Amino acid sequence: MYKLLLVDDEVLVREAIAENIHWNELGYELLSVCENGKEAIEYIKKNKVDVVITDICMPFIDGIDLSKYIYENHLPINVIIFSGYNEFEYAKKAIKYGVSEYLSKPVTAYELSEILGNLKKNLDKKREVEAEFDKLNKSYFKNRILIQSKIIEKLIMGNEIEEESRKDIEEYGLQMDYLEYRVAIVEIDIYSDLYNANEDKIKKGEMKSFVIYNISDEIIKKYNAGEVCKGDNNKGLILLWTNHSREFEDKINLIFKEIQEEVFKVLKLTITISVGEIVYSLSDLHKSYKDAEQLLLYRYLWDENQIFDREKLKNKLNGSVNLDNVIDKVILGIKLNEKKQIEEKIIEIQELLKNAYIRKNKICLYLFEIVSQACDLLRTYNLTDDFIYRKKEEVITRITESRSLREAMLILKEFCYMSCDEMYKQRDSDGNKQAMLALDYIEKHYGDFDLNLNVICSYVCVSISHFSTIFKNYTGDTFMEVLMRTRMQKAKELLENTSLKNYEISEKVGFRDPHYFSIAFKKATGKSPKEYVKEVRKK
Repeated sequence: MYKLLLVDDEVLVREAIAENIHWNELGYELLSVCENGKEAIEYIKKNKVDVVITDICMPFIDGIDLSKYIYENHLPINVIIFSGYNEFEYAKKAIKYGVSEYLSKPVTAYELSEILGNLKKNLDKKREVEAEFDKLNKSYFKNRILIQSKIIEKLIMGNEIEEESRKDIEEYGLQMDYLEYRVAIVEIDIYSDLYNANEDKIKKGEMKSFVIYNISDEIIKKYNAGEVCKGDNNKGLILLWTNHSREFEDKINLIFKEIQEEVFKVLKLTITISVGEIVYSLSDLHKSYKDAEQLLLYRYLWDENQIFDREKLKNKLNGSVNLDNVIDKVILGIKLNEKKQIEEKIIEIQELLKNAYIRKNKICLYLFEIVSQACDLLRTYNLTDDFIYRKKEEVITRITESRSLREAMLILKEFCYMSCDEMYKQRDSDGNKQAMLALDYIEKHYGDFDLNLNVICSYVCVSISHFSTIFKNYTGDTFMEVLMRTRMQKAKELLENTSLKNYEISEKVGFRDPHYFSIAFKKATGKSPKEYVKEVRKK
């Protein structure tokens, strides 16, 4: 029985289809019905479904997006869409999402039954093919790959060859009497994404490794270059041999490029291949293997689709690089909130590390130094130690666990940008506090004859230029404009509410010279102090 899910927002349609189709006779079990694509996705996440029948127009998530979800998540579910006449052209867009069939509404029980019957035949054939493949696959691995892998694995791991193994070498046609040997490791670049705990993905991963084995074996045999076997954790092992050293070395890169191209053509996957040092006896194969393992670590620098050949990289590996100057520029970029500069320098660091073939552990130390300096900078902006420690530990963990240099540099850039933002917010916050302190000081000391920028900047502990910027940003006016406005307002209040003389009011609002006070007052109000008093009294 194939498990089926029905999705339609119309109750009558759902009920009609559910009640009028003889599901069991057609080989299906109607698991459930859903009102929209959102419900369907939640159901699919929790239950095994083989077939989905869905309307196209529904609230929340429609049939197209439901099909897209199934397609993009590589779910082994066949989709049948039915739609109203007006939406049928739109439904055709779902072809790229692997929809099996389209039906126009209204759908008759006969039409749907016929479609389901044909689909069952296809599903049955697919199951038969998969079952046969599994059978052949097991047989093949047992009879050739497994034994051959064991033989070569023993050689590569440095174990002594028993008499029985020698007979197997002869029986399986493994000719191994050559002048030079090398061991290569083949590994799928997206290994950790393909082979997680999901059982279906593990099976797919094993099938892909099997295909890669066949491709590699065919090409290696074509060039009579060695033998291929299946290593641990879906890695491929290639034992290379030759009696013609120089000619063979020239050929290696071409052979592996051909393998990479064919794998990508068939599986749309990239692989990385590392080739260990040359050894001159079977007993030393383990040295070449260990060397290939070490070379594979350099994949961290380039992500994917690389060939690491010891003979070609001898003079490039374990290089050194001085990053002091460029690290200083990254930190300066954080100080100045120059994200473009940060990005440019991080790209420069990435290229320097790649070109010097720096190992991951050393790369991490360089990046940790940048993180540490950035954290020191954050401390100068009064961010809490708890916040800084938490962010530092988080980014160090992420960099340590990164699978590629590119990923690590993106994590670092994200951290640097975060540092910029936190410092900018702190600067903005501190600036607002200083501006408010200045306003409070003006309110209390506007009557001081000597109140000026120097006095106020000394009070709030910032430079004149920095204070002028933050004060203007906060108030919209300059310090002198705010001071003069405050003094004039206080003068008005004194003129309105007291009988003080002009010179007395002048002194109280911070003017030594009564004449200058009168000029300033008239400029601010359009009237002299006397004219202002007369006008107020008239009212």
